[in-house]
Amino acid sequence: MKKLLFFSVALLCIQTPMPAQSLDQLTMRDGTFTRNGATTRDGVLEKLPVWQPAQDRLYQGDWLVQPVRRKAGVYRSADGGQVILYNGLLKRSFSLRPDAVCFDYRNMSNGEQLLRSVKPEASITLNGTEYAVGGAAGQRENAYFLPEWLEKLQANADWHFQSLEVGPLQPFLPWKPVGWAGQKNNATGIALVMRYVPDVAALRGITVGVHYELYDGAPLMVKWVSVENRSGSSVKIDRVKNEILGVTEEESAVVGKVDQMAVQHGIYLETNYAFNNAMRYDISDHTLHWKADSTYTSQVNYDLHTPCVAEVYPDKAPGIELGNGETFRSVRTHELLIDTYDRLRREGVAAYEAILETCRERARPVVLTAVTAILGVLPIAFGMNIEFMTREITIGAPATQWWISLSTAIVFGLGFATVLTLVVTPATLMAIANLAAWRERRKARRAERIAARLAAAQPAE
Repeated sequence: MKKLLFFSVALLCIQTPMPAQSLDQLTMRDGTFTRNGATTRDGVLEKLPVWQPAQDRLYQGDWLVQPVRRKAGVYRSADGGQVILYNGLLKRSFSLRPDAVCFDYRNMSNGEQLLRSVKPEASITLNGTEYAVGGAAGQRENAYFLPEWLEKLQANADWHFQSLEVGPLQPFLPWKPVGWAGQKNNATGIALVMRYVPDVAALRGITVGVHYELYDGAPLMVKWVSVENRSGSSVKIDRVKNEILGVTEEESAVVGKVDQMAVQHGIYLETNYAFNNAMRYDISDHTLHWKADSTYTSQVNYDLHTPCVAEVYPDKAPGIELGNGETFRSVRTHELLIDTYDRLRREGVAAYEAILETCRERARPVVLTAVTAILGVLPIAFGMNIEFMTREITIGAPATQWWISLSTAIVFGLGFATVLTLVVTPATLMAIANLAAWRERRKARRAERIAARLAAAQPAE
């Protein structure tokens, strides 16, 4: 289900921000913001629209069926202390005090809060030492985060937030559609760049940019990191973590290891760094790492092994030499927020009801699309030729022989695909759920038999 949703927005994932010189820039030094050299003390981010509380409401429709009219945008809070990325389906909020801190990451289709704790916006290992980019310390309870706790956080990063840049998306790949294409226009959205400067002598001259790209019409964003070396000498980049999320746990188990427990299903992460397998991304992925969080001491797991931290970095490409004047760009992490079947199952709805509800929501767009396309090519499949000049309709004309085979394949292909989508896929999901239930029942019966044997083996008092 996650892959179907991801591929439905695959064409959106080829964007990158505008060059920095064409973006509106805001800079902060010693708590005072400047814009293009001019200091502003009141209305720090006055060029950005102010976030209105009325916007903070769930989207009631299905974004795959009913297009979202709201465009992606970057907003500021009324006091200028927060920056919000929002497109009607996804909301990601940052506090600029005491440093750039992401404290809110929500799916606006179902209201799910993905974050339970604040983490650095990125982490970079240079010359064998790991340094944090943004983030803050001081959160005492890591099971959840409340906005009022922002005032109690302390800056502890090695790279501190300095500037903010906003602009429209530009193509990551300058592609041009040739021939038939369902989508011939580049995806649109907004690009946000946060610039960070070092607070450590060993990092002097090395600046970091954290890039966010939010798309129109889908709960999708892309994040990546750039490192610019102006230190006067070469440095060795051992690792760049371009995303670190302290997410809410998918399940709570008293015992179990990270690789044995379910990970967060509300977000699907995929990068452009994958190889070794042509059909399954989970086998090809070399960047997504689910880890435990030792600071989350109130979790149910006795050994604190719940997989509740998502880190994105390639572990097969260490030791990159970055020369003076050069810029390094990390992998691009595509983050798609998930709902429908996964959401219903997470809310405790039985598999049967969840499948029926999902099919009900998807049946209309699938059937309408398939029927429209089939009816459009049926005349060609029947060998019908329409002469608009003479207003004649002929059957079996020589010109139609070129297209009969193609149109027939389209008709039966779309019909078969519709059956796969609305019948085979739900049936497969139900079969998997039934198999899991059967295994649980078998395990319970085995436990009952063992308990009965032990009780029978005990001598009577």
